[in-house]
Amino acid sequence: MRRRRLAVLVATVVLGFATTGCGLSDPYGRSSSTRSSATAPRVVDNEVRPAQPYRDTSVPAAPAATPELAIERFARLYVNWTYRTLAAHRLQLARMAVGAAAAEQRRGAVESAHDYELAQGRVANTGQLVAVAVRRRGRAGQYVVVTRETTTGADTYEGLPPAYHVTLVTVAAVGGGWAVSAWEPQS
Repeated sequence: MRRRRLAVLVATVVLGFATTGCGLSDPYGRSSSTRSSATAPRVVDNEVRPAQPYRDTSVPAAPAATPELAIERFARLYVNWTYRTLAAHRLQLARMAVGAAAAEQRRGAVESAHDYELAQGRVANTGQLVAVAVRRRGRAGQYVVVTRETTTGADTYEGLPPAYHVTLVTVAAVGGGWAVSAWEPQS
């Protein structure tokens, strides 16, 4: 019980600090020129219509036994990569996830495979999972995840200190288990 309280406390404190951002580019995020939302309104015949939420009926390769285990597996792979392994990691993340999270990771795998800045800087990221806490307010199945990460590499990435990152994660029940369905970094 004490460990859970500590995790919630850490997540709350880090979430407060995280709103300021860390200034690093997110190799998992899409560039601003290609950014779109899975639920953004769309225009059809000059009429604005609400978008349908992203739907994916696929089942991940190995659903986790619990929501927390699904998040832990996803988070550990998400925070540990090198410029050489990033595209492969993203494909593996896509196979572990469903819905928007799987689509985002597949799209990111293609972008990562051709990211000159990451290769030129020999960028790598290592991290640990600090806390996973149920988000009390918000959608059902949503969690707050805190990781502590260190990004290394040349030029812009040289000498960066470790930083805490907060992510909102949604899980879905699938195939007799659980999988990440949305992974939304906040910092």
